Amino acid sequence: MSFFIYFRAAARESASYPAALRRRISGERAAAIFFQLSLLAALWIFDGWDGAFRLYLVPIFIVFPVAFALNRLGQHYNINPDDPAQWSTLMKPSWFWDFAYLWSNYHLEHHYFPGVPFYNLPKLRRLLEPFLREKGIQSHGYARLLYQYLILNKAPHSDWSRP
Repeated sequence: MSFFIYFRAAARESASYPAALRRRISGERAAAIFFQLSLLAALWIFDGWDGAFRLYLVPIFIVFPVAFALNRLGQHYNINPDDPAQWSTLMKPSWFWDFAYLWSNYHLEHHYFPGVPFYNLPKLRRLLEPFLREKGIQSHGYARLLYQYLILNKAPHSDWSRP
């Protein structure tokens, strides 16, 4: 279900883009769909339906949505809407999450400097430490964010430190 919600939202947003950009997005989407279906077909041909199910369908439709939702939780859910410097969630550095999310867990840093390559975001984080301390921006872990969102029912895109 989350795939359909995402694709509908993306289609609505891209409708406002210039025609040339919409054509490019459409071509890239078609190439990505072709690649994914080719991968599924190859798995089916070489490993049968069971292999395609275990190696492709389960990860894409069960594992990926959960991982995507957790990553998204660490990007924009616990923010301070009154301060542009805190319009994204600051995550605690972690070698595991760095690897699992290819450094996309450094989303606040990415917002500050979107041109920095993803593999340099941990270095950027270290350079930003004095600024982050001065602004009083607190870092968060995924377990705590998940607890606040699911158990405490904190609203997305709001400051969770406020009662």
